Amino acid sequence: MKKSILSFTATILAALSLFAFAGCRSNKVSAYKDNIELIGKWQLSKLSGFKDAEVPELIMDISAVEDVEFGEELSVSGNGGVNTFFATINANHEFPLGANMGMTKMMGSPEEMAIEDALMAVLSTADDWSVYNGMLTITNGKETAVYIKLYGEK
Repeated sequence: MKKSILSFTATILAALSLFAFAGCRSNKVSAYKDNIELIGKWQLSKLSGFKDAEVPELIMDISAVEDVEFGEELSVSGNGGVNTFFATINANHEFPLGANMGMTKMMGSPEEMAIEDALMAVLSTADDWSVYNGMLTITNGKETAVYIKLYGEK
């Protein structure tokens, strides 16, 4: 009797462990699928407060962080017009970047600085990044930056 109870208990524990392991694995796969669309090179095409002709073709690169399981953490870097910026995004899409965003501190023309300040305001306070049809829309609810994918997974 004791042997059958122990056997039954061991079977239940093994099944629960299997479900727990499968659950963790599916979360990692889900995180990878959510982030794979973000990976690539992006070119700024629209920025709130500026006419399309005023928006320079600034590039942002998003790639997987090499020393973290692929797709769990992404590196974001790019040009803001005058300065370069860099940050990371966790798989659970913890936004905004502002808390972990770094940037060089050079001065440019007033026009260049106005565009850069507006772009950095969106990136550092954004609460939503969404990809649709090769376009990355980043918004903080008030201002928006739209990037077009140059290359990477679509």
